Amino acid sequence: MTKLFSATAVILVVAFLLPAAAIAGDSNAARIEAEYGDIRKNARPRPPRTPEGTNWWLYDITLREKTGRVGVTLESWQKCYQGVGIMVCDPRRRNIKELFGTDRVPPGGMIRLRRSAWIWAEPTGNYYKVRGTYYGRDDNGNKVKAVYRFGVTSN
Repeated sequence: MTKLFSATAVILVVAFLLPAAAIAGDSNAARIEAEYGDIRKNARPRPPRTPEGTNWWLYDITLREKTGRVGVTLESWQKCYQGVGIMVCDPRRRNIKELFGTDRVPPGGMIRLRRSAWIWAEPTGNYYKVRGTYYGRDDNGNKVKAVYRFGVTSN
């Protein structure tokens, strides 16, 4: 049973990484990618609502349209966390314009977060995976999504 579950999980992850329009085989679809970078542990300023005694990480996000042919309008985003004994996702949020200054990624263009994103964790020594997903539609009406993933150990 465990091996079947693991194999199923791998198949789902591979399908999840592909843009929705790519799965449907639409060659006129946008291809949007999410990149994270400049991860800073316990850097100032301390994020709001971060409990005392915890670790936090600030990081930057860039979204890029890779085909150069079709733009994208972003609609929502979601962050999920996985670690020892947890697998939880925040609700989808629709504040793309507030975070990036626009909800539009032009063909071949990119947008960046105005302020760093952040996560926090108790200093347990455990490893945590973070997945962020951005959802939208390209100029041809195709659903698209971009995913970033990284992990941290909270010592």
